[in-house]
Amino acid sequence: IDPNKGTAAKCNYCAHRIENSYEPACVIVCPTESIISGDLEDPESRISQLVTTQNTTVRKPESGAVPNVFYIETSEEMLDPAATDVTGLGMSTDQAFGVGHFAKYADNRLEAADTSSMIVQLALEKKARQAAPRDQAIIRDVMERLGEEVPDAKRSYDQPTKGVLWGWEVAAYIWTKAICSGTYIVAVLSMLTGMVEMNDGLWMQTIGIGLAFLALTGLLLVIDLDRPERFLYVLLRPNWRSWLVLGAYVLGG
Repeated sequence: IDPNKGTAAKCNYCAHRIENSYEPACVIVCPTESIISGDLEDPESRISQLVTTQNTTVRKPESGAVPNVFYIETSEEMLDPAATDVTGLGMSTDQAFGVGHFAKYADNRLEAADTSSMIVQLALEKKARQAAPRDQAIIRDVMERLGEEVPDAKRSYDQPTKGVLWGWEVAAYIWTKAICSGTYIVAVLSMLTGMVEMNDGLWMQTIGIGLAFLALTGLLLVIDLDRPERFLYVLLRPNWRSWLVLGAYVLGG
């Protein structure tokens, strides 16, 4: 979340660049060429060959999803946020004191980076650029030694402790939309089972309650945004392939 504009920047894989046969910006600017993009379905592409020949890991393999992002020779601590200790120390740990809706309340950085760790990191990045087999072996040896000397991994970047969990608005709209649909379902089931004889008055009450909670659901969704007025963009500049747009029109209607 941009603390000045209150808006979120979401990665779209640089679609405007991909359409013109350019690589994503993150691939271009990465000084160590650690980010590789390409066509995974093309066996001749570099990324496909890396995935085939290297020891790769994906996030949450137990979910059964088909991943498009692979990590080479990574560790569990790098992919599982709960596997690392939150220390609050480091050059890039500012977000620990305000992320998401709390970004505008972020405090100043408390501690400076560990100089020794920075020197090791810079040395490894310099060697990684050369990509020589001997240098890669040295890097693996150093990383293994560091892993032995540090029993518990510690996060050095992006340690959110605020703004991660959903606020009351999200929890409330789950209830309101459940009441909206549940009211109509109970009315229909009561009529079908003969428990209640539905007349025009009861139907009007049922529809009225449902519409009221449906409107409250939409209101809570908009209130949850840092910039509620941006909700109009979904209606005025819609992407008809997005389920978010279709849902917004249903709620708005």
